[in-house]
Amino acid sequence: MHLGKWSVPVNIISLLWIVFFDILIVLDVTFGSYTMHYTTGKAFLVIIAAVALLYYTFAKRAYKGPYLGSYAEVNYRLNKREDAQSQVEEMV
Repeated sequence: MHLGKWSVPVNIISLLWIVFFDILIVLDVTFGSYTMHYTTGKAFLVIIAAVALLYYTFAKRAYKGPYLGSYAEVNYRLNKREDAQSQVEEMV
C-alpha cells in the first residue's frame, strides 16, 4: 500500500509515537512527579549506543540493500506501471 503524499506525515507521526513510548517506559509516575528508573534508563542508553556502534562499524559497510535489478529492469518496471496507469486513466 502506498500512501502517496501522506507517507511522510504518517512516518513522522509513527516515529514520534515510538520515541514517546520509549521514553514513557523509562519514566515512572509516582504521585504526580516523574522519577527516572536509573537502571532501566542506563540499560536503554547502553543498548541504543551499542546498536549505533555496531551499525556504524559493521552493518553500514555490509548491508547493500535489496537487489532491485539493473537500472534497465527497474526503468522498464516503472515505465510499464506508468503506461498501465495512463491506459486506465484514458479508459475512464
